[in-house]
Amino acid sequence: MESAREEFDVQRYIAAVTRYWWVPLITAALGLLAAAGVLLLRSPTYTAEATLLVPSPSLLWRYDSAIQTVYNPRQDARDDVIAVAQTDDMAKRVITALGDRLPPDLRSPEQLSRQVRVLKSGDSFITIRARASSPDLAATIANTYAEQIRQRAVELQLQQDPLGALRTLLKEQEDDFQTAESNLEAYRAKTGIHLNMGGQLAIRGEQLVSGVAYVKNELILKNALLADYRDTIDRVRLFREAVQQARSTGTPLGQLPVELLDTQILRTRGRVTPDTVRRQTSIDALLALLDDEEAALSRVVSQLDQDVQARQAEIARMDLKMDRLEDELSLARESVNHLKRKIRELELAARVESSAIQLAAPALPPTHSEGLPAVPTLILAALLGLGVGIVLVLGWETLQPVAE
Repeated sequence: MESAREEFDVQRYIAAVTRYWWVPLITAALGLLAAAGVLLLRSPTYTAEATLLVPSPSLLWRYDSAIQTVYNPRQDARDDVIAVAQTDDMAKRVITALGDRLPPDLRSPEQLSRQVRVLKSGDSFITIRARASSPDLAATIANTYAEQIRQRAVELQLQQDPLGALRTLLKEQEDDFQTAESNLEAYRAKTGIHLNMGGQLAIRGEQLVSGVAYVKNELILKNALLADYRDTIDRVRLFREAVQQARSTGTPLGQLPVELLDTQILRTRGRVTPDTVRRQTSIDALLALLDDEEAALSRVVSQLDQDVQARQAEIARMDLKMDRLEDELSLARESVNHLKRKIRELELAARVESSAIQLAAPALPPTHSEGLPAVPTLILAALLGLGVGIVLVLGWETLQPVAE
């Protein structure tokens, strides 16, 4: 029963399409007319292509450890060219070059940039696609873009000349290095800081009065003399203790340990010596003499200690200045070496530079416009109209009541 009803419905719809055959024909004709109108009213658009060759640098190998960076093989030179080509500045250059040959609607950088695309093609090429309302205008825009890109690339290469500036900077750094080296040598010659204390010091004689070697030698002598004076003071103090003990025990002066006073410093001074002590008859007078000698020796020790500290400060000041001069020389030497390495890198890079961008294929006026082809478009429109007519007929039939 269900299948019979479905068969009856199919026959009904077929009969409806047969009965209203003129409806699909009218809609198909309307589709043809609409498509023909669109094709007639639509302005043609033409696309022309120009091709530029952008060679990649070929590396000339030099096994030199001083060469650090020359060329990055992963970098595509076309990326830089495309970035330059897509700027408003490039569009302005093309507008200026073409002048009145451009229609008014393409004389702004924004409008012109929308009609031009720059794409990679192949391994070393870029393609410039220009769209316009006429074949000749499309070819002219594409070729003008190609020429302006090539000229701009040449200008940028001429602007990138860091070798001259680096050579000037190297000359300045070499002068600084010579100055630092002269300052260091002059300071060494003045102070004798590079001489050893010994035979060379004796040869220079009085020229080293303010020199580091002389000051260090004087410091050693004063330290030795300071140690001798302190030892002498200790001997005087021990002998005074012995005298005080002799007075408390009643020991004769002749039994005192006068050998403690047998030193070069005391003999040179002559006030407290074994002979002067033996000639003393009063212990109190001997103790007063010892106190005076200890006070005098202490004053000498204090003066020697000040001299030692002054010499140490002078040596530290000279060493600090020497360190500063050596640091300046080291920095100047490093700057010179670094600039020399960079100049060698750039000189090598100049030999590795890629050749100029070349026009591989100029744009030719296209023979066909863009858009849908006429015949397929008309056929598609007719079929679409026919389908719409059939749908209308079936819909109308569906809305009609079914007879029992």
